[in-house]
Amino acid sequence: AWGGAGWRALSAAAAGPVKVELESLGDSITTATLLSWDKSVGDSVKEDDVICTVETDKVTMEIRAKMNGTLTERTAAEGDEVTVGQHLY
Repeated sequence: AWGGAGWRALSAAAAGPVKVELESLGDSITTATLLSWDKSVGDSVKEDDVICTVETDKVTMEIRAKMNGTLTERTAAEGDEVTVGQHLY
């Protein structure tokens, strides 16, 4: 499992919304396909929970939460191509 970022809108109670973006997937990889969402908007998440899964032509990776909070927004749909640096939740 990949311990990198994900996307936008994890809301921690005290900190407010946190935008999370797709981090680098490797030297030559700049895009990935969003395969599936494991969490829905409104779901509580804990640090290291799988939020979604992305796939490149070389690897499939789970995007995990970096903190406890609530998923408040998803900015891409299953099947969308996403780019490194793009906010996902």
